[in-house]
Amino acid sequence: MNKSLIYSVFSLFETSAEYDHFNRDCAAELDNLLKDKPNLLVKVLERLQNVYEPNTKVSHAFAELYNIKGDLFTVVGAMQLFIYMLVQRASYILLTNNEGFCCYERPQTPLDAFRIVKELKLSSWQTGDYGMTIGI
Repeated sequence: MNKSLIYSVFSLFETSAEYDHFNRDCAAELDNLLKDKPNLLVKVLERLQNVYEPNTKVSHAFAELYNIKGDLFTVVGAMQLFIYMLVQRASYILLTNNEGFCCYERPQTPLDAFRIVKELKLSSWQTGDYGMTIGI
């Protein structure tokens, strides 16, 4: 997720932030903003889907998950995994790095996706040569 996407999310709150990518600090700041304006949660999640045509149904489902878990960073990771698997019509995802690999079935619910992402060590979403860093 690039700087312009992050800017568009913060503009919902009529504020700005200097994040070049979505990381834990950015998520924490958004968490604080959402405490004052919880009605913007679905719109925030729609933008953080980072797809051309956001799926409102998915945003609502992950908004419910966020209200239970309270962890925006992991919820966004789970939502993007869920959408990626949906768009790609994939049945499985194989994650590898220089330390090992994991294979998961496509998550059927937001909670399934959350559990998968919770098992991973996510650092951030950023532009550049290596994209999203995933630890397993």
